[in-house]
Amino acid sequence: MFTGIIQAKGNITALEKRGGDVRLSVKSSGLPFSSYEVGESIAVNGVCLTAVVLRDDGFDTDVSVETLDVTNLGRLAVGSPVNLEP
Repeated sequence: MFTGIIQAKGNITALEKRGGDVRLSVKSSGLPFSSYEVGESIAVNGVCLTAVVLRDDGFDTDVSVETLDVTNLGRLAVGSPVNLEP
């Protein structure tokens, strides 16, 4: 359950456009990504997203065009800092 408490900071390392959607790659040393499973949720800047790829130092997630339009995620760029919550 999300508590609204930021537990780590990260940075956007890649933005891959997929039609109107985007695959975000996030890097952070602040969360134990190796203990998560694909399909689990990680909040990025308060937006609940599903991890589709996990790495020791981060994860990838697909963000729909609707989510990009109605949240701050549509303004992110490579290098942008983000707040994370498992």
